[in-house]
Amino acid sequence: MPRYIFVPDRDQFEVDVVTPAGHGASPGVSAPDHVKWLLPASGGTSVSGGESPLSNVPTADSTVAVVPVSRIAFIDAILPPVSTQKREQLLNFAIEDKLTIDPATVHAVVLGPSSVGANHYVVAAIDRNWLAAALLWLTRHDINVQLAVPETALHRVGGGEWLVHLNARSGYAVRADGLAYGIDQQDADLSTPPFALTLALNEAAAAADSRALPMRINIVAPAEMAARIDRQHWQRALGEQSAAGIELAVTADELFQSSIVSANQLARSNLLTGTFKPVSGASSWRTAFRPAMLIGATMLALHLVFLGLDAWRLSNQRSSIDTQMRALFRQSFPEATAVVDPLLQMSRNLAQLQRERGVAAEPLIEQLALAATLTSDVATEIRGIKFDEGQLVVTLTPNAAAALQSSAGRSALARVTASADATSLTLGRQTP
Repeated sequence: MPRYIFVPDRDQFEVDVVTPAGHGASPGVSAPDHVKWLLPASGGTSVSGGESPLSNVPTADSTVAVVPVSRIAFIDAILPPVSTQKREQLLNFAIEDKLTIDPATVHAVVLGPSSVGANHYVVAAIDRNWLAAALLWLTRHDINVQLAVPETALHRVGGGEWLVHLNARSGYAVRADGLAYGIDQQDADLSTPPFALTLALNEAAAAADSRALPMRINIVAPAEMAARIDRQHWQRALGEQSAAGIELAVTADELFQSSIVSANQLARSNLLTGTFKPVSGASSWRTAFRPAMLIGATMLALHLVFLGLDAWRLSNQRSSIDTQMRALFRQSFPEATAVVDPLLQMSRNLAQLQRERGVAAEPLIEQLALAATLTSDVATEIRGIKFDEGQLVVTLTPNAAAALQSSAGRSALARVTASADATSLTLGRQTP
């Protein structure tokens, strides 16, 4: 189960130093901060809590930082119907007119759809520097935060309901869609509803179709405050905005253990997005090696591009040479009806002309030309070449045997013989 640590509502965060026992406070040394914490029991049936220095907060599987509602501006914003990624990029500009500070200093998170109407979303806006300082403060106390949520997100609020949480100094009202209103409760007279709560209900009543107006308000407060609330008077005063009236329930529960939500539900209200997203082990590994991975990917891409260009160049050269050979063959032998293999056909016709005219061709050159034609597809498989007694013997690997059978069969001057360790292509002049 996670533990919930409530971040103090203050402007500055410093690492606290415990004053040694038996010694007075020294200049520049402060007593340890006491923070409020909650720890749900296994199964989530009950909650324990208290206040203690950060170093004494009970340990747990994970930590949820609870951000005070006074540090968050909840906005009901109209956002365009675009993708989630595009919406996050436009978020700060969409809420600019509702902020009192520079939008560039704000960290905004979409908590979910608003109950007001279509394209309305509940947005939580928080000072970026303040959130960064709070997380750094916890980290320096060896507390790693997995989630950071508004304190309003700890409550389970049903549809058509509002939950109002009060304490001695302040409070807040939270709707079912997650939008919250701050309530200044210090020295207030609990015989009447707080003005801020009445104002929030007026705003909900003015929304489209009053869809955000609750039918029931659940008030959670410490026992002493709950006893001073005039429930009937509150119900009449708050129900004036609703034709059907508003049902009011008051619960004395300082830890609100009956309504605390699960950690899985809290993930919807997580403020640690974008640059505040915790870095996992795998993410940190990828971040450290990202430059090297980018360089390697770039080099591989360039290598493939150059290979493709070289293959394209060789293909163009081969096509050009083949075209030239065919044109030369047709020019030299216009009576030929078909040109299948211009080099082989040229060699045959040349040999025939030499025989007819009694011209002795150089056997080696003739056989090398023929061998080059026959072995063009398996040139990489050639292991040796030997010319002896008018015969050219080309030794190849066994894998080239099958490929040569069909090629050699097209030539009357070649024959293929196979041995145990290799395949030999023997070329020699045969008598007609």
